[in-house]
Amino acid sequence: QTSGTGDGMPTPKVSILAAGGITFNGDTATANALDDYEEGTWTPTFTFATPGDLAITGYNSQSGKYQKVGNTITASFYAYVSTQMTFTTASGNFNITGLPFTIGASYTAGAMDITGLATGRSCQVIIAEAGLNYLKLIGSDTGLSRVTATSTMITSGAALFIRGEISYTV
Repeated sequence: QTSGTGDGMPTPKVSILAAGGITFNGDTATANALDDYEEGTWTPTFTFATPGDLAITGYNSQSGKYQKVGNTITASFYAYVSTQMTFTTASGNFNITGLPFTIGASYTAGAMDITGLATGRSCQVIIAEAGLNYLKLIGSDTGLSRVTATSTMITSGAALFIRGEISYTV
């Protein structure tokens, strides 16, 4: 599609590059071409760095969607277990696995909402770290400043609901 510039010559609105991808408004730079677009689903799953005897007998709800534009992924999710998540020997960082793509060479933070943490604990953000294929939660533990959420912040057998959205590059 083209539009006039006033000098009688049309200006391309959208161009398809021979090397692949599309550009807009007369741009011909390959680096600026939109060369990948994808939408899909993923399954967010709760786990720990050392799962030990972690048992999740079922999620009440569990869903994830993503959109990939070029090398940028925007992933949203929610997951809820009422009383089906139990553990005594699980330890380490609490993680959300199942991302559709491994995180590239970047560190980003995203928004989240969580209910069901142990008393005195809170989490404010989810983070994506370079090279990982899972998300971490950042919050505060009793009397401590910023910490990565661990098994001590989650109560075995209690309800846990998390939803969030994050963008990261691949």
